[in-house]
Amino acid sequence: MVLIREQLGGVFRDARKRQGLTLSVVSESARVSQGYISELERGLKEPSSEVINNLARAYGMTLSEVLFEVGTRVAELEDVRVVPRAASVQPELARIDPTLRAPESIPADFDFARGMVGLEDMPDLDLVLPEAPADFSVDSLDPADFSR
Repeated sequence: MVLIREQLGGVFRDARKRQGLTLSVVSESARVSQGYISELERGLKEPSSEVINNLARAYGMTLSEVLFEVGTRVAELEDVRVVPRAASVQPELARIDPTLRAPESIPADFDFARGMVGLEDMPDLDLVLPEAPADFSVDSLDPADFSR
Protein backbone atom coordinates (compact mmCIF):
# COMPACT_ATOMS: atom_id res chain seq x y z
CA MET A 1 0.00 0.00 0.00
CA VAL A 2 1.30 3.43 -0.95
CA LEU A 3 1.25 5.90 1.94
CA ILE A 4 1.09 9.54 0.93
CA ARG A 5 2.81 10.60 4.17
CA GLU A 6 5.88 8.55 3.21
CA GLN A 7 6.07 10.13 -0.24
CA LEU A 8 5.51 13.61 1.20
CA GLY A 9 8.27 13.02 3.73
CA GLY A 10 10.58 11.90 0.94
CA VAL A 11 9.84 15.02 -1.11
CA PHE A 12 10.68 17.26 1.85
CA ARG A 13 13.79 15.27 2.83
CA ASP A 14 15.08 15.36 -0.76
CA ALA A 15 14.41 19.12 -1.03
CA ARG A 16 16.26 19.77 2.24
CA LYS A 17 19.26 17.66 1.26
CA ARG A 18 19.35 19.06 -2.29
CA GLN A 19 19.54 22.58 -0.85
CA GLY A 20 22.02 21.60 1.86
CA LEU A 21 19.73 22.81 4.65
CA THR A 22 19.81 21.57 8.21
CA LEU A 23 16.74 20.61 10.22
CA SER A 24 17.48 23.61 12.42
CA VAL A 25 17.33 26.09 9.53
CA VAL A 26 14.14 24.57 8.12
CA SER A 27 12.58 24.42 11.57
CA GLU A 28 13.15 28.11 12.15
CA SER A 29 11.94 29.12 8.70
CA ALA A 30 8.81 26.94 8.74
CA ARG A 31 8.05 27.40 12.45
CA VAL A 32 7.89 23.63 12.93
CA SER A 33 9.95 21.68 15.48
CA GLN A 34 13.03 19.78 14.31
CA GLY A 35 11.69 16.57 15.82
CA TYR A 36 8.42 16.89 13.92
CA ILE A 37 10.24 17.57 10.64
CA SER A 38 12.44 14.52 11.25
CA GLU A 39 9.40 12.31 11.85
CA LEU A 40 7.64 13.79 8.83
CA GLU A 41 10.67 13.12 6.59
CA ARG A 42 10.65 9.49 7.73
CA GLY A 43 6.96 9.15 6.88
CA LEU A 44 5.86 8.78 10.49
CA LYS A 45 3.63 11.87 10.69
CA GLU A 46 0.73 13.17 8.60
CA PRO A 47 1.11 16.96 8.59
CA SER A 48 -1.71 19.47 8.33
CA SER A 49 -2.10 21.52 5.18
CA GLU A 50 -0.70 24.52 7.07
CA VAL A 51 2.48 22.61 7.96
CA ILE A 52 2.85 21.37 4.38
CA ASN A 53 2.47 24.94 3.12
CA ASN A 54 4.98 26.31 5.66
CA LEU A 55 7.53 23.65 4.75
CA ALA A 56 6.99 24.20 1.04
CA ARG A 57 7.73 27.91 1.48
CA ALA A 58 10.78 27.10 3.62
CA TYR A 59 12.14 25.09 0.67
CA GLY A 60 11.21 27.78 -1.86
CA MET A 61 8.53 25.57 -3.39
CA THR A 62 4.87 26.18 -4.07
CA LEU A 63 2.25 23.91 -2.60
CA SER A 64 1.37 22.72 -6.10
CA GLU A 65 5.02 21.78 -6.78
CA VAL A 66 5.13 19.70 -3.60
CA LEU A 67 1.83 17.98 -4.35
CA PHE A 68 2.82 17.36 -7.98
CA GLU A 69 6.05 15.70 -6.85
CA VAL A 70 4.15 13.58 -4.31
CA GLY A 71 1.66 12.60 -7.01
CA THR A 72 4.46 11.69 -9.40
CA ARG A 73 6.06 9.44 -6.79
CA VAL A 74 2.74 7.77 -5.98
CA ALA A 75 2.08 7.23 -9.70
CA GLU A 76 5.48 5.58 -10.14
CA LEU A 77 4.76 3.21 -7.26
CA GLU A 78 1.35 2.41 -8.75
CA ASP A 79 3.01 1.82 -12.15
CA VAL A 80 1.15 4.70 -13.78
CA ARG A 81 2.84 6.93 -16.33
CA VAL A 82 2.42 10.63 -15.54
CA VAL A 83 1.78 13.06 -18.37
CA PRO A 84 3.75 16.08 -17.12
CA ARG A 85 2.42 18.53 -19.69
CA ALA A 86 -1.25 17.64 -19.28
CA ALA A 87 -1.97 20.77 -17.25
CA SER A 88 -0.34 23.03 -19.83
CA VAL A 89 -2.10 21.29 -22.72
CA GLN A 90 -5.55 21.55 -21.12
CA PRO A 91 -6.30 25.20 -22.03
CA GLU A 92 -5.23 24.60 -25.64
CA LEU A 93 -7.48 21.55 -25.91
CA ALA A 94 -10.41 23.47 -24.43
CA ARG A 95 -9.87 26.22 -26.98
CA ILE A 96 -9.97 23.71 -29.84
CA ASP A 97 -12.95 21.77 -28.49
CA PRO A 98 -14.49 22.37 -25.04
CA THR A 99 -15.37 18.67 -24.75
CA LEU A 100 -11.71 17.55 -24.94
CA ARG A 101 -9.73 16.87 -21.77
CA ALA A 102 -6.10 15.85 -21.41
CA PRO A 103 -5.60 12.78 -19.18
CA GLU A 104 -3.82 13.46 -15.90
CA SER A 105 -2.21 10.03 -15.86
CA ILE A 106 -2.10 6.97 -18.06
CA PRO A 107 -1.58 3.34 -16.95
CA ALA A 108 1.85 2.09 -18.05
CA ASP A 109 0.31 -0.77 -20.06
CA PHE A 110 -2.21 1.44 -21.89
CA ASP A 111 -2.38 0.67 -25.62
CA PHE A 112 -2.52 4.20 -27.00
CA ALA A 113 -3.74 3.27 -30.46
CA ARG A 114 -6.61 1.08 -29.25
CA GLY A 115 -7.51 3.36 -26.36
CA MET A 116 -7.66 6.48 -28.47
CA VAL A 117 -10.18 4.94 -30.86
CA GLY A 118 -12.12 2.99 -28.21
CA LEU A 119 -10.98 -0.48 -29.25
CA GLU A 120 -9.31 -1.55 -26.01
CA ASP A 121 -11.94 -4.31 -25.55
CA MET A 122 -11.31 -5.81 -29.01
CA PRO A 123 -7.83 -7.39 -28.79
CA ASP A 124 -8.39 -9.69 -31.80
CA LEU A 125 -9.08 -6.82 -34.17
CA ASP A 126 -6.04 -5.80 -36.25
CA LEU A 127 -5.52 -2.08 -36.02
CA VAL A 128 -3.53 -0.50 -38.84
CA LEU A 129 -2.38 3.06 -38.28
CA PRO A 130 -1.11 5.33 -41.03
CA GLU A 131 2.37 6.71 -40.59
CA ALA A 132 2.88 10.45 -40.49
CA PRO A 133 5.10 11.99 -43.17
CA ALA A 134 8.73 12.31 -42.11
CA ASP A 135 8.51 16.12 -42.09
CA PHE A 136 5.32 16.21 -39.96
CA SER A 137 5.42 18.24 -36.75
CA VAL A 138 2.61 18.66 -34.23
CA ASP A 139 3.94 22.18 -33.60
CA SER A 140 3.01 23.12 -37.16
CA LEU A 141 -0.70 22.49 -36.53
CA ASP A 142 -2.94 25.52 -36.22
CA PRO A 143 -5.86 24.99 -33.77
CA ALA A 144 -8.00 27.25 -35.98
CA ASP A 145 -7.90 24.56 -38.67
CA PHE A 146 -9.76 22.21 -36.33
CA SER A 147 -12.41 24.54 -34.94
CA ARG A 148 -16.02 23.88 -35.79
